[in-house]
Amino acid sequence: MSDSSNKARRALRIAVTGGAGSGKSIVCKRFQTLGAFVVDLDRLSRQAVEPGTGGFQQVIERFGREVITEDGGLDRRRLREIIVADEKARRDLEAIVHPEVLRRMNDAMDKAEAAGAPLLVAEVPLLFEAGLERFFDQVVVVAAPEEARVRRLVERDNVAAEQAAALIGIQMPESEKRKRADFVIENSGRPGDIIGEVDRLFDRLAAKAEKDGESA
Repeated sequence: MSDSSNKARRALRIAVTGGAGSGKSIVCKRFQTLGAFVVDLDRLSRQAVEPGTGGFQQVIERFGREVITEDGGLDRRRLREIIVADEKARRDLEAIVHPEVLRRMNDAMDKAEAAGAPLLVAEVPLLFEAGLERFFDQVVVVAAPEEARVRRLVERDNVAAEQAAALIGIQMPESEKRKRADFVIENSGRPGDIIGEVDRLFDRLAAKAEKDGESA
């Protein structure tokens, strides 16, 4: 006879999104420190087009040898320049990368859920743009003023302010992301200023996961 108390609970799946330079990684790292399972879709997207993968070959076929570095890897800076300037190129790249990223994300989350993780968090830069929100129970948007985001991108990626602003410009406006979010975290100050807000949100999500698990 099976014991219902041993039945695996369905974990709460949470997407953390926001515009480039908003501070998504800070939020996700804190969630991970507090005990959530976290997967980074930027990292998965890099893995999906590593040399030797089918994704890498598709990128080369679409964009040519100009997006390959001297050591045989993908020239991500050049690729970024191309997709910022050409919407069709951006959509073509997304069509190559997104299906494989989604497969890898689901595999990782399924394994974590089977292992008993109650909170599964994904850092998803283009959540709404790619129509991925349907795969999650809750959506957290990290918001920040555009001037702060441009400054962070310039410092982080060593790019010109104009290029950083152009990257922000091709993404969904933050105002629209706020409307679609279940929760919004404001990140207008220093990185450490939002830790308390993230901690409080984690407690709310953990309580929801526990409640949902009891009623499952």
